[in-house]
Amino acid sequence: MALIGIDLGTTNSAVAVWTDAGPRLIAHAIGENLTPSVVGLDDDNAVLVGQPARNRLVTHPERTVASFKRWMGTTRETRLGRGHVFRPEELSAFVLKSLKADAESNLSAEVREAVISVAAFSTTSSARRRSMPPDLPASRSNGWSTSRPPPHSPTACKPARKDYSSCSTSAAAPSMCRFSTVSRV
Repeated sequence: MALIGIDLGTTNSAVAVWTDAGPRLIAHAIGENLTPSVVGLDDDNAVLVGQPARNRLVTHPERTVASFKRWMGTTRETRLGRGHVFRPEELSAFVLKSLKADAESNLSAEVREAVISVAAFSTTSSARRRSMPPDLPASRSNGWSTSRPPPHSPTACKPARKDYSSCSTSAAAPSMCRFSTVSRV
């Protein structure tokens, strides 16, 4: 059983594992370390995630979506193709599922735990984000239960910049802080 770390990004997402030599990014099936945070449906309505979805973003915009993570926690829904409606949390779950599968394939081990880092900035108000339950729907749909680290723990708040001397969670600098969730099956 492996513990992985996932950075669920607005543009790209990544998955890593801790090794004796330190963290190691895990490449996806195409061989890249970054997975585009893009979801789409192919002509047979099968879900596409990452680069295959990004490749269809221009040619099939009605069947593909990007930048949906910032809508998490809102009531916004995205229609892909005919009759397929998804909430932002469901779209994020497709990305998480893809990253988990990449990690399991690369590690030849079942992944039952993940630390998921989600940028604090989104269109959702900071009060709404704080009131959201720690069991993120995107994690739940992958079979993981979740818990939040204490609000001032090193895991809960890390600056996005290389300056690790301070961490702001104020509304004036929302992008400087990351929210992490520990997910377990």
